[in-house]
Amino acid sequence: MASQAKPSLQGNSAFHGIQAVSHPHPEGGKPGVVIEEVAFQGKLNLRCDAAFHKAVTKIMGFDTNAPANRMNKAGDRLAVWLGPDEVMLLVEAGAESALAQQINDAGSTTHMAVTDITDAMTTLKLTGESIRTVLAKGCALDLHKDHFKAGDVAQTILSHAGVTLICCADDSWLVLCRTSFTDYVVSYLADAALDCGCQVKV
Repeated sequence: MASQAKPSLQGNSAFHGIQAVSHPHPEGGKPGVVIEEVAFQGKLNLRCDAAFHKAVTKIMGFDTNAPANRMNKAGDRLAVWLGPDEVMLLVEAGAESALAQQINDAGSTTHMAVTDITDAMTTLKLTGESIRTVLAKGCALDLHKDHFKAGDVAQTILSHAGVTLICCADDSWLVLCRTSFTDYVVSYLADAALDCGCQVKV
């Protein structure tokens, strides 16, 4: 009996099943917030002391020891501070497994841990002039531009979902949430942006 080839299963993005949305700005012009997914981005959670970041920096190609509540960036790679000994490394799709192995090999005699959380987390990219106002509707943090500046990051609650906010620029933010909360977070943001116009790209 001839054997049947196994099907090649293709993974779905976190936006699978999410509908495109387009609510025009009430006063005309561009929507105040545009929401899209940074699809298939690699994500590594790294726990280690400051000394080990020297080895990780050589592997990643930039300084991964981000200051408190800040991020370091080189191209599409980011090191996002989450705590005194914890960062999230955002990397190009497909590179996460090899990088995790290299970091593990470098830390074989060091108290550290690196975990591939690519499938567990979603990265949303928000662009537009009304991002701070929309986020502030469901977040208790002071997001005024004088207090939350480009390069700042924070773990917080957005409505009822735990998220990590990353300010890349006044009109460009990243919002990280658990994959299972993607639909909720996108729906919440789209609803919160009705008064300034919103577009969800899928």
